Amino acid sequence: MTGPTITSRKPFEPRELVAQIQAVFRRQDKSHQGATEEINRQIERIQSEVTHNFSHELRTPMMQILMSLDMALRDKYDDPNELKYFVETALSRSHRLYTLIDDLTFLSNYDMGNKINFRQKVDIKNDFTLPIALLQDQYKEKDLRVNINIAEGLTIHAPRREFRLACAHIIDNSMKFSPPATPILVDLSPNGDSGCILTVTNYGPVIPVELHEKVFKRYYQVSQGLARGIWGLGSWLTIARIVARAGWRCHHITHRAWVLHSNDPGPAPA
Repeated sequence: MTGPTITSRKPFEPRELVAQIQAVFRRQDKSHQGATEEINRQIERIQSEVTHNFSHELRTPMMQILMSLDMALRDKYDDPNELKYFVETALSRSHRLYTLIDDLTFLSNYDMGNKINFRQKVDIKNDFTLPIALLQDQYKEKDLRVNINIAEGLTIHAPRREFRLACAHIIDNSMKFSPPATPILVDLSPNGDSGCILTVTNYGPVIPVELHEKVFKRYYQVSQGLARGIWGLGSWLTIARIVARAGWRCHHITHRAWVLHSNDPGPAPA
């Protein structure tokens, strides 16, 4: 017969268990610390780019304004068209500077939680066609052919400032990336009672499918590095999407078009 087997076990030692648990936590802390340091490095890089480009985007139009006005005041011109050129340049850069400041104000108000909920009748001329005309002046050297089609009798009720910002930014973005002497098609049609559909089609580079979501990220263009070839902070499409999600149905990219749909806001305000 086989006798009973006696197994010798090591006595339970609480301090050893505590030491093992602490070792696990230390390894986790080191891993988290490494990830945190990498995130902080990326944040610092983006902050540096944003700060650099903020100063560049503000300083560039301001210098162009000052130089144009200085030339207009100091020199005598026999040809009135020469004087007109400098005055028009100053005016165009002033509009660009105003747009930049307006965008920063909008984003600041949005971050503070200010909601976009006030709707009123949109003035098609002042809130849609006039901003497009100002954009055409800014891009006149590209000789773009902008064809605007507005449905007859169209009535829109929307937040007017935000409507103007969203539409202008989508069209501006199309002008920026369009090759010279190419057409841009702008169509504004009704969508239900007091709603609208804005479709902007251009013949610039097609946005890759994998970037369709990224282009709406705030300062995405800034995050592409300091050597990027296109000016701007990369906030225009961010603003357009904010406006779209605040009271518009959708904002999406097709092959060569931006499409913006507005909801039926209900009865017109009194």
